[in-house]
Formats: sequence, structure tokens, C-alpha cells
Amino acid sequence: MAYRFAARSMTVPSSQLQEPVAAASDDQGQHNCVHPDLPRAVPVWKHLDRMSAWLDEARRICRAPPPEVSKAAEWLLDNEYHVRRAVRQVREDMPPAFYRRLARSAWPEARGSPRVLLAARSYIDERHAQIDAATVTAFVNEFQGREGFSLAELWAVPAMLRLVALEEIVTTFCCLVPDLAPPFQGLERPGNWQDRDSTDALSRAIVALAAIERIDWKAFVEATSHVEAILRRSPDGLYPEIDFDTRDRYRQAIEDIAEGTGQSEPNIAREAVRMSRGHIGSPRQSHVGWWLVDGGRAEFEALTGYRSKHTEALRRLALRRPGWVYVTGLVGVAALALAVPLALLIDRDASGVALALGGLLLTMPALIIAMTVTNWLVTQIVPPRVLPKMDFRKGLPEGVEAAVIVPAIFRSPDEVAPVLAQLERHMLTNPDPLMHYALLSDPADAAQQVTDEDQALEAALIDGIRKLNRRYATSAPFVLLHRRRSWNEVDGIWMGWERKRGKIEAFNDFLHDGSGDAFPLTEGDVEGLRAARFIVTLDADTIAPPGAVHSLLGALAHPLNRAEFDAEGERVIAGYTVIQPRDRDIPASGGRFAVHPALHRRHCHRYLQPRSIRRLPGPFRRRDFHRKGGL
Repeated sequence: MAYRFAARSMTVPSSQLQEPVAAASDDQGQHNCVHPDLPRAVPVWKHLDRMSAWLDEARRICRAPPPEVSKAAEWLLDNEYHVRRAVRQVREDMPPAFYRRLARSAWPEARGSPRVLLAARSYIDERHAQIDAATVTAFVNEFQGREGFSLAELWAVPAMLRLVALEEIVTTFCCLVPDLAPPFQGLERPGNWQDRDSTDALSRAIVALAAIERIDWKAFVEATSHVEAILRRSPDGLYPEIDFDTRDRYRQAIEDIAEGTGQSEPNIAREAVRMSRGHIGSPRQSHVGWWLVDGGRAEFEALTGYRSKHTEALRRLALRRPGWVYVTGLVGVAALALAVPLALLIDRDASGVALALGGLLLTMPALIIAMTVTNWLVTQIVPPRVLPKMDFRKGLPEGVEAAVIVPAIFRSPDEVAPVLAQLERHMLTNPDPLMHYALLSDPADAAQQVTDEDQALEAALIDGIRKLNRRYATSAPFVLLHRRRSWNEVDGIWMGWERKRGKIEAFNDFLHDGSGDAFPLTEGDVEGLRAARFIVTLDADTIAPPGAVHSLLGALAHPLNRAEFDAEGERVIAGYTVIQPRDRDIPASGGRFAVHPALHRRHCHRYLQPRSIRRLPGPFRRRDFHRKGGL
């Protein structure tokens, strides 16, 4: 009887919430005392690898079960995949290093078990294994009391619930089949096991495993975390608007600082918020992330008395002198790659000429090995830096108006329809009422300023944009900005000035200065386009995946990423003027995909003509007036 899941509302009656909450209130006083030692490895977790063999044996019994076990055997046989999936999930979610981070209960009857395991057992007992998001959230909020669970304990709740359910399945089935040896020791029969319906207990535990899969545990952690509640009181009010990954990164930083200072996580969070309140006038420093993951981290660590681990200290030392460390690594690996074969030649009594010739022949392979090994070591030692982002999945807020622009060159009217179809596809995959979709077009190079096909090309462009706006008349987001040819003395040809780069620079002038001279032919809501503060540039053959544009805009709109210029307005001293997805995020079409804020002309000019910068792997890079970030 494979378990079938019926769609149901997540709303739970208040009467059903009161029972587990009351039980949690009764339990939290005696269970919340923490012992300083590491938690004891409970048998069901310690011997989790034995569950697979036990399930194989249980399946063999279930194929020809005794009559009194037939219903329970049918349940286990039909839903075995739930059990195996839970075993795999616990193994992935709770490795030994993570388990050791959990607080050990000082309650004598817990016998050294993690405190969060006691909460999971108490919850399942009170709810009779009927698990849902609302009651587990209410129960944990009451159980953890004023001190609160650590973030690690909250993330361990789903794994602990699975362990309790697995323990119940093993206990019940082994009681029904005494000849079946349990996979771990310390298995205790419930005091009333002879009086209860074992089949019902088994089925409830299996249903509980399925219910655990349906709960959004990210939302659970944020709804129960005291650290999260404190960070949401940050003075700039932006913390709730950043995306989950960024919030989680802030919380991880608090975990790390708390571990390095011996203070509680809520105390570290309160101190970070206090530091933010002390810098209300600064958009960056008033954001709590500045003190946790950005430029204020060093000052915040000194304030809280943080002491980093040895490995972290070495990594930071390397990042302070990236050039020297990288070059030293190259030289060291290259010297080692040369030393081994040269030592063999010396051992064979090779002559000086043979050694010199061998050294020359081995230099290039040694350099290749050095580059490969050093770059690999950098990627292993230095974690990738992911930009913090705002969460714009529900739409762009006021003040983050944007435009998606597609620069294109047309040789004939027949080329217009495919490009307009691609522009429409961008709107459908990334729709937003505060976003315009503009086609920046040029006619192809020619020997004369006007050709016979120009009139037909312009008519096709205007007609195409009008059709799109009629199709989406509610927002009419499509705009055409078309240039005409100008004389290029160097090449001796009529062409659109500077082609793609010229169109983007002219577009920035159009946004800021209101000058439309570069685009004598326009169609659509041109004035509405001028409100754009961020520009997303897509090649004509680029495919923008759903949500990709909002993700890029969310990164650039984050307060820690917004471009900040020096007093002369010539050099970016913080933030980014342009960001671009990593290579693996660029669609297979081979197009280019970038986003940048609408810049003043001089900033745009410097963006379009950046200095050549040699980029070392990972974070080993120089700062210049042009800053570029990967997502």
C-alpha cells in the first residue's frame, strides 16, 4: 500500500498548535541545559551505514511475512524507498564534523545526546508522528526558550526528525519480527509496545518521513532563528529584501565569529546591528553585511576579540600578498618539477652538457606543470567569492528601473523578425512592469550613406516594435532606437559609429543628457525608457534564462555592490560598474550577457575602454577604475 499524498493546506487549527507548544513549554526548562562536552553519537546515527543491509533483510521477510505481520510488511515493502531516501539524506546532511557542532544536553536522562534530538523526539511523541511546518515551527520556538538554538541545531532539525522516524521504524518492525536483528545496539522497546497498534506506529513513521520532505526547511530556520530576528532589525531595512543565499552567508559569518570569540551567536548579531546603527550616514556601513562579509569584517573581528583558526590565518595572509604568494607558488612548483628529472640525470652521471640540454628541454613542461598545479591549489585554498544579491524574484522595486538592450546590425529586412522574436522571448522569460526592452539597431556598412534597402529595413523595424507593443498593450515595454550611418575616414566606409560600443555609449548619453541625435528613428515609450537606472546588455544570439535578469539586477542593486566613485568621479573605489555571469552560466548560444548601471558619459567612456588588466586566478586581482564582478 504505497502511501499517497493528498494536496492539503498548510494552515493548522490553533487547537492543534496549542498541544505541542504546551508540551514544548513543559520540556524546555529541563532539556535546555547544555553540557560543554561533545554530544554522544546516538546509535541510530552512528550505525546508519548498517541500515541498507537491515532493509535488505527486512525486504526478504516482507515477501513472505507471518500473517500477524502482513499489514506492516506491506507498508514497509511498498514504502521502502522513503526509508532509503531518509538514510541517504541524513548521511549527507549530518556528517561527523557537523554532528560535533551540536550542543550536548546536560539532562541526565538524555545520556549525552544532542539537545536538538530531544526536541525532535518530544515533538514526534506529542504529535504522534504527524509532522507539518506550522506545528514544528511553533514547537521549536517554544522549546528553545530565550537562549535559542544555535543555527547548526536549527539546520539539524530535519535530520533529527528523520533519525527519530527511522528509529521508530526499526523498533516497531523488530518488535513484530523478533528474529530480525536490529542494525544498531541500544534499541529499547516502548513500555506499551504490546498494547499499541504496531502497524499504525510503523505507517505513521513512514508518513512522517514523507512529510519531512515537503517542508520548506529554509523558511523554518528563518522563522525560528534568534539570529535572523536580530538581523532583520538592521537600520537600513534592507536585510529582509536580500535573497536567501546572501542572508545565509551573513548567518554563516556570525557562526564563524561566534566560534572564534566564544560568544553566543545572538550576541554577535546584536553587535553587528549596533555597529550598523553607528554609521547611519553611510549606505555601505549602515548595512549589516558590511561588518560580516565585506570591508568592515576586520574591524568587527577586532572589536569582538575574534581569533581565527590556523588555516584561516594562512589563507588571509596569502590574500594580503596575492602576487607574491602566486609567484612563489609558480617558482616553487616549477623548481620541483625540474629538480626531479635533473636529479635522475645526476644520478646517472650525466655530463654537464647533458644536464644543460635536459634543463632547457624540461623548462617548458615544468612551467606548464607549475601553472596547472598552482592554479588548482588556488581554487582549493581560496573559496569562490559570490556577490551578495537583493531578492527581486517578485519584481523590481521602485528605484531599480531597468532596461534590457539588444544591440544589432541588420543587412536586410528579413533579419528583423528573428531578432524581435528573441527580444520578445527575453520579455517573456524575465517580465517586469519596471523593465523596458530596447532594440539598438544599425544598418550594415555600405559604400554610401543611404542604400535602397534602408527604407524597407526601417519600416520592418517600426512595424515589428508596434506589433509587439499591441500584443502586450498593457505595458507596451518594447522600444526601438535606430541609428543611421556616419562616415568612417579610417576605413573609408559608411557605418554605424563604433558599432556595438558606440550604440551603448550613445544610449547612455540618451538616458542622461536627453540627446536623441544619435537615434533619429525611434518607436515605443522612449520617455519611459529614460527612467532606467540599470542596463542589461544582451547580444542578439544570447538566451536569458528565466529569472537571470532579475538575479543580475539584484546583485548590482545590493548596497555592497553599488559603484562608489572617488572625489573626482574618475575611479571606482568600491562596488562594481559592470557584472557578468560566470562562463558556466552563459547559455550555450555563445552570446554575451552583462549588466551595468546607467553611467554618466565619462564613466561610460571609461567603462567601454578599460585598461588591460591581467587577472590572476580567484581573488588574485588588481583594483582599477574598472571593477568587474562574477556571479
